[in-house]
Amino acid sequence: MTLVEIGFVTAMITLPVVLALTCGVAWPLFRFWVRQGYSSVAAYVGGGVIVAMIGAVIIGAADNFGFLIGTDFWFAMLLLAVSGPVAGFVVWYVLQRSTQQRAHVDGH
Repeated sequence: MTLVEIGFVTAMITLPVVLALTCGVAWPLFRFWVRQGYSSVAAYVGGGVIVAMIGAVIIGAADNFGFLIGTDFWFAMLLLAVSGPVAGFVVWYVLQRSTQQRAHVDGH
């Protein structure tokens, strides 16, 4: 039961950071890149890396102020290193699939 409580508290603490990164960095960045014509998988994965790096700076600041305990810093960095590029790829994949489906439906 303690793990569930700790997990809930952790999720509630990270939710504002995730929302800020999504709405304040990722969404404007990807909108700008799409308007500039960058819509390749490399652009989306690169965008995921950029967002993850900004998240890493936030985690680094939290570690400096003593909000993280023990190995939490390295675990958070590992999660960011994996989730940033994966999230960029998933967004690209979903957008490509929806574009293809829309084109298929419009073509009939």
